[in-house]
Amino acid sequence: MANNYCESSSYLELTQEQLRKAPKIIDRVTKEIEKEDGYIALDISLELDGVWFSYDESMNPDHLETVARALIEELEVDNAFVASWAYTCSKPRIDEFGGGAMGIERGKPTIWVDATHEVMRRLKL
Repeated sequence: MANNYCESSSYLELTQEQLRKAPKIIDRVTKEIEKEDGYIALDISLELDGVWFSYDESMNPDHLETVARALIEELEVDNAFVASWAYTCSKPRIDEFGGGAMGIERGKPTIWVDATHEVMRRLKL
């Protein structure tokens, strides 16, 4: 038996005024996710100049996108936010590793990239 993981760590820089407003948004959005999915697979930590998103087992990229998108839109963050994650496995199983990334800009659709799918697309598989 093997265990699969999705690990991630990313940071959204905020001004002090934005950081003051962030907890209310985070609380509201995480409660919405928990109500819909029954859980939230993301750790969120307020730091001195931003928000640190991480998870070391089974991070849900959709949860990360939902929280980050709410902060960016509601706090009118002008800087782009980029997050990545790694798919890992506790045993060296074939095709059990990979990763993905997203980019969020205020007012624009989220850009999603999955490493395996991107390679397959370029190889026309």
